[in-house]
Amino acid sequence: MTEKLRSIMDPSLGMKGACIPWLNKYDVEPLLINADNEYIQKNEVPGIRIFRGSDRKDPFDIYFCKSKYNVYKILMGLERDAVDSRMAERSRQDLAFMQNSNGGDA
Repeated sequence: MTEKLRSIMDPSLGMKGACIPWLNKYDVEPLLINADNEYIQKNEVPGIRIFRGSDRKDPFDIYFCKSKYNVYKILMGLERDAVDSRMAERSRQDLAFMQNSNGGDA
């Protein structure tokens, strides 16, 4: 996890942050060595902000998510009901597509 995060923290990529599984929260410790950082929280999701530049500029936020709903909330601002609704609609669309492509045998 550490190397994956390190690779996307390159400022030239334009990435502003990432969500990682809660169980991998300790994997960020090597990234904190010699780095200016602070603890952050967005809604109920904790995280850490690592400053990539001098003078606390160019922050990179890493959130520790316990569920996929935390990720959708952080990245897209969607609540659990909205996520479930979108997933259900997508499932209906997929089923309709499969039924149409199989001649109705799904």
